[in-house]
Amino acid sequence: MELINNIAKAHGGVSVFGGVGERTREGNDLYMEMKESRVIIEENIAESKVALVYGQMNKPPGARMRVGLTTLTMAEYFRDVNEQDVLLFINSIFRFVQAGSEVSTLLGRMPSTVGYQPALSIKMSSLQERITSTKEGSITSIQAVYVPADDLTDPTPSTTFAHLDATTILSIGLAAKEVEEIMLSTNSGQIGILPNRASIAIAVDIGILRIRLNNQWLIMALMGGFARIGNNEITVFVNEVEKGSDLAPQEAQ
Repeated sequence: MELINNIAKAHGGVSVFGGVGERTREGNDLYMEMKESRVIIEENIAESKVALVYGQMNKPPGARMRVGLTTLTMAEYFRDVNEQDVLLFINSIFRFVQAGSEVSTLLGRMPSTVGYQPALSIKMSSLQERITSTKEGSITSIQAVYVPADDLTDPTPSTTFAHLDATTILSIGLAAKEVEEIMLSTNSGQIGILPNRASIAIAVDIGILRIRLNNQWLIMALMGGFARIGNNEITVFVNEVEKGSDLAPQEAQ
């Protein structure tokens, strides 16, 4: 909600939210918050900065599966016709796959690994490959991915991750300690901030932080803290830090 509000008011962009298998209560709460913050303006809906698409969990699987594609089509309209930069949210991509699996079963198709539909990668690509930038505008997507039994090799997360530029995995162990958001130190990736875009703030676990600065790598061992990544600027707040040229994860811990 905060990210959608900032994109609308500070950067003049538009957001599209797709609730695939969303709970009715959660969808209604999000809508009411949008109204209160004036991101959705009921008196003049054309001035609203967000579009909400819902396929509730009590709907047929075909309707839930189509929500993800409908959401993307609306984002493409804002990008190609209105020539706007679009922030696309899908919650969640796992329920999109789950709905497709139910449709596949109803059609009598032979299931593949773990009971998923045989054309899982094709269906996923038909959605993910349309999320792209053109000369008219751009689409940036943030997707929630449920990992069954915390198994990253499950077909849903493994197929999804192949299409993503960066992933953030929330730690169940640290969440139990009332740390709301945490990026596991075992994950790697690249985070880029476009000009005039909002910065990214993340929490960091015990581990190694590698930053490329002036064609050189700056390597630090962190003992937990907070990182703010913005345009040409990275600010790190930690309790303890050790600089080094070649630190191993064991040394960091």
